[in-house]
Amino acid sequence: MENIVNRIVEIDNEADRRLTEAEEASRKRVEDSEKEALELKENLMARAESRMDKVRSFYRGETETDVNRINDECSQKLKQLDEAFENSHSVIEEKIFHAIVGENVG
Repeated sequence: MENIVNRIVEIDNEADRRLTEAEEASRKRVEDSEKEALELKENLMARAESRMDKVRSFYRGETETDVNRINDECSQKLKQLDEAFENSHSVIEEKIFHAIVGENVG
């Protein structure tokens, strides 16, 4: 009978040991999974930030190109307006001068 009791105690101890090992393995798997998930999240965030930097850089370049083109167009139009003003200004001055002097200009 004592032999049976000893065997039951051994089986119970073995079951406790296996249960402890299983709990430790489970805890380790959960810990490893959490660590892997965190690394994956950090990797994805870094990749997303890198992509956003590339997009920002691209659109910044596009914007600068558009701004430069618009500035060039404005400069050209201002130059044309200045030339038109100078041409008209001279003609108007001549008409006023001839009107005062009494000469007939065509």
